[in-house]
Amino acid sequence: KGFKESLFILFIAGFLAFGLNLVRQSPVDLRGPAPIPIEPDTLAENKEVLAGVQEITLDEAIDKFRQGSALFVDARSVDDYRNGHIDGAINIPENSFEEYIGPFMAANAPETLLITYCEGDACQLSQRLAEKLILSGFDSVYHLKDGWGEWKRNGLPTGQENQ
Repeated sequence: KGFKESLFILFIAGFLAFGLNLVRQSPVDLRGPAPIPIEPDTLAENKEVLAGVQEITLDEAIDKFRQGSALFVDARSVDDYRNGHIDGAINIPENSFEEYIGPFMAANAPETLLITYCEGDACQLSQRLAEKLILSGFDSVYHLKDGWGEWKRNGLPTGQENQ
């Protein structure tokens, strides 16, 4: 009997809390940070903001890695990331940005130093991901051209996910 009464009290308390939140002058958003859809037009309209996306050299990236002062963000596909990535890097596939950005924003402060990378001289994924991160409110975003390729060629620390 005590268990049922406890459940009833919890139900009433939850109902009252949600009800009061709805009528508040500024209700608390209970859904957490919303993903920010970034359309191609948005990128074109914010050229001055995007001019802030700077390329970082491999030597500078290595220094940041060794100091632990940057978060490396792999812009490649989930499969490519699982097969190997910069040690400690997280994966935000550029083509799935909206799916990943909400949890990423919840876990990282806007002033976090971010270094995006992909693979190959012609790869534009890291540049586009860096642009989207800046438009999402991150202040210090750099991209490492051919980051994964250069990292591997120089024998730097890598990680691999078990599937």
